[in-house]
Amino acid sequence: MHAVLQSGAHAITAKQGLLVHGYHDLADLARSKGKRFLFESAVLDSAPVFSLFRESLPGVKLRGFSGVFSSTTNVIIENDGGGRSFAEGLKAAQDLGVTETDSGHDIDVGMPR
Repeated sequence: MHAVLQSGAHAITAKQGLLVHGYHDLADLARSKGKRFLFESAVLDSAPVFSLFRESLPGVKLRGFSGVFSSTTNVIIENDGGGRSFAEGLKAAQDLGVTETDSGHDIDVGMPR
């Protein structure tokens, strides 16, 4: 992403890890180059959460929001509410195809299973 932005192009990613570990650096670089750094496809199954405020509601200053923005987590919680185990919920998410290839990128390995 650094090379893309340095070259003067806009940058788009769907990689969650890149956002977790490099968001501030990449956002600052994009801003300094007058380019856009977009990443909505990395959260909430590509729902336009961020552009809603950035583009559709420019007069609104978003102060914060909370919720579960992970399809994997949503499926696990729904299964838990149905009396199923964490492992069963994770398997259901995998069967739906919403987990990362390595589900460890979707869930905290420190969570009880």
